[in-house]
Amino acid sequence: MKGNQHNVEPDEDLAAAILGGNHESFRVLVIRHDALVRRVVGRCVADPMIVEDAIQETWCQSFKNLRDLVNPASLPAWLTKIATRCAWEQQRKLVRCQVIFDSPVLFEELV
Repeated sequence: MKGNQHNVEPDEDLAAAILGGNHESFRVLVIRHDALVRRVVGRCVADPMIVEDAIQETWCQSFKNLRDLVNPASLPAWLTKIATRCAWEQQRKLVRCQVIFDSPVLFEELV
């Protein structure tokens, strides 16, 4: 993709191109929707490290599960759902780790 084409090509076409093996189209999709994903994750969690992990996981999950997207025109809503789930999961992981490491009995079981 040359120039500013990523502002013109519809999400549906990008999704089809990605599924066809065009990884450059995924980069364009990430650039286009990164602000949305960051906003969604930022509303779910406050810790900047968790936010970054959840954003990364959102993009990994979206790439991995793009074939499951039924209506490519609803891609922003689909990404919002994935981002919310990833943010919550990252938050749960942090809480579980804090419980384990704050508890001497549980921590001793790990080592």
